[in-house]
Amino acid sequence: MSIFTFTKHLTNNEIFNRAQSQLSRIFGELAQIPLLDGILKTGIILTTGADNFVAHGLSRKFRGWIIISKSSNANVWENLTNSTREEFIKLNTSATVTVDIWVF
Repeated sequence: MSIFTFTKHLTNNEIFNRAQSQLSRIFGELAQIPLLDGILKTGIILTTGADNFVAHGLSRKFRGWIIISKSSNANVWENLTNSTREEFIKLNTSATVTVDIWVF
């Protein structure tokens, strides 16, 4: 699922058609950047001492994740043991924290 879809509409206006071709090329290149095809998950509460399963909602395996903000000083890491990357990110934390995560 790409967020960069572009449908060209052919017209009799050559300038408009060339502009559409350029936009189509640009959107095609942007669609190849994995980081841009993601979802922002906000207000995720992570508890220390437990596996925290965060549903990412991408309808595919995620490629990575980035902490965008966190409510306190805590280290957050991915627990790869028995991970189900198709639906969830399995995270651990050094302290209970609320985070916003960009998942791609």
